[in-house]
Amino acid sequence: MGTEISLKAAEKDRGHQWDFTFAKPPVNPAAATMYNYAPDLDGDVKHSLKNLSDAEDSLNHTWEVEEVQLGSDPICSSAGCTEYKHPKKDRGYPIDYPVPNFGRDPDIIGVQNSLGVAEK
Repeated sequence: MGTEISLKAAEKDRGHQWDFTFAKPPVNPAAATMYNYAPDLDGDVKHSLKNLSDAEDSLNHTWEVEEVQLGSDPICSSAGCTEYKHPKKDRGYPIDYPVPNFGRDPDIIGVQNSLGVAEK
């Protein structure tokens, strides 16, 4: 209902009536699109591959990828960072000490006062 009301308001505002005609059964235009699943490589990639090939030829060495990381950071899993837990030791300084409350920050008080004056 909200969409219909919004559409009527937009049509009135623009002075144009939308003519929605749907095929029976509905047609998905994306299904008729021919996609290129093997597009040409970007020029920069082509140059990089050519440079790699030239370097391998001149050094008489073939570069082999031994490990490619396809997943998330191996240090932390979805269960958290548990692989490299360190033993608990005394830091040599206090932590979790109480912090005094000196009240609201003066800048915040000033902004709130200015807001109150502006609203009046």
